[in-house]
Amino acid sequence: LWQQQKQQGHTNKRFPWLDPPALFRLVILWVKRLSMSTTPLVFLASVVASFSILTYASVYYFGEVALEEGILYHFSRVDHRHNYSMFWYWIYLARARVSKNLDVVANATA
Repeated sequence: LWQQQKQQGHTNKRFPWLDPPALFRLVILWVKRLSMSTTPLVFLASVVASFSILTYASVYYFGEVALEEGILYHFSRVDHRHNYSMFWYWIYLARARVSKNLDVVANATA
């Protein structure tokens, strides 16, 4: 469809994914815009600096317990209802899949 429109001289500015070269140019434009600007780099530096300073201050005042319970705990937590866990979405999907399979088995045996 997009090849027919392109041959007829139509350009689809509304849906760039129908024109892959235009989509590619758009992606390149956004990458250049974000990478050549200092604003994202300043934002990244300020986020990393504030996170580092606050983490250092909490570890300095409260000891290693602050590091364990405040940050490292989230890498080992596997509770699927806890959004700060690294694995919550994948565990949530896996439990839904198991539940769906159990429903299929229950309906087949009934």
